[in-house]
Amino acid sequence: MSRKFLRNHPLQRCAAGLGAILGLSFSAAGIAQAASDVREPVAAPAIQAVRVREPALSKSDYERGLELLKRGDFQGAREAFSQVIKKNPRDAAAYFQRGNSNYALREYEAALKDYSAALERNPNDADAHYRRGNAYYASGKYAEAVADFTQSVRRNPEGADTYYRRGNAHYALRDYRAALADYTEAVRRNPEGADSYYRRGNAHYALGDYRAALEDYSQVLSRNPNDALAYRHRGAARYALRDYAAAAEDCTRALLANPSDGEAYRLRGNARYAIKDYQGAIADFTKALESNPRDGEAYTSRSLVRYAVSDYQGALADSSKAIELDPKNAGAHYRRGNAHSKLGQLKEALEDLQKAASIYKEQGKMADYQRVQSQIDELQKQTHRL
Repeated sequence: MSRKFLRNHPLQRCAAGLGAILGLSFSAAGIAQAASDVREPVAAPAIQAVRVREPALSKSDYERGLELLKRGDFQGAREAFSQVIKKNPRDAAAYFQRGNSNYALREYEAALKDYSAALERNPNDADAHYRRGNAYYASGKYAEAVADFTQSVRRNPEGADTYYRRGNAHYALRDYRAALADYTEAVRRNPEGADSYYRRGNAHYALGDYRAALEDYSQVLSRNPNDALAYRHRGAARYALRDYAAAAEDCTRALLANPSDGEAYRLRGNARYAIKDYQGAIADFTKALESNPRDGEAYTSRSLVRYAVSDYQGALADSSKAIELDPKNAGAHYRRGNAHSKLGQLKEALEDLQKAASIYKEQGKMADYQRVQSQIDELQKQTHRL
């Protein structure tokens, strides 16, 4: 009989996929979002056991293990499948299901060993490759995950989900073009899958194709009109396209759905600054800092806006806080140097500008280095004239 492991289950999309249940998350490498973004690519299989196998020794233990898996008693299921394996070490299905139990318990190395044992006994099992790919992904072994998902696709080329998950692994490796191809294949095979559009939007964004990213995030929102992250990410794409008013509007919609999204406040603050709504920008950066008091970028950005409204003491305080959080923040040194200059503190201004120039040069940002160096030269001339 055919042996299948169903992949759709209520656990699969709870919180942020199974991330909240199984502790899986990945920070996007390409899109300008916070590392805490829970919607960044994850690969988490549903835990549901409906795989039928030929009669074997200890059949009652196997069936008991399946029932325990369904009920969420993963420890009990693992013990039951271990009893099957003890009595019949040739039983590939028991290794497979014990791997699922270990995966659910976040014991990924044990899961990998079990899936590998299942594949030794049944090398052509597409589901075992798929599950081992998920375990590799959860362990941070993205290249190995790609290899297993590829094996799964070769044996079962019809499943959109495997392309989607291989796309996540490619994305984690920052191979955005390969991720884009996989997400596109997932969309082709399942045009209503909002998550595939969302991930493909991230890949487009990482490749600098902001208009295509915007279109994909819009596809997500046509299917899930209350998706806060899709609004925020579409706002980021619009910001990159310099459509600042629309970017601010998308962030506002994101905040209606999730009022505690500090990243949306920060992005809207940037957009409001760009359209010269300085007080609105200050208010947004302040809300971002209430959400995350260690957000150095929010301090740096608020410093810039306070400088723009001639609040030089406020700009000085904010840039100092940003430097405290990250001494290598060249922009914060630059802005504090300018604030010192406006306050007539030329010695301190020169020190900060020289520090900013040094960091920019160290980072290979030569245009910024030259810009700051020109300002240093001019400030030194002023100092000599005093």
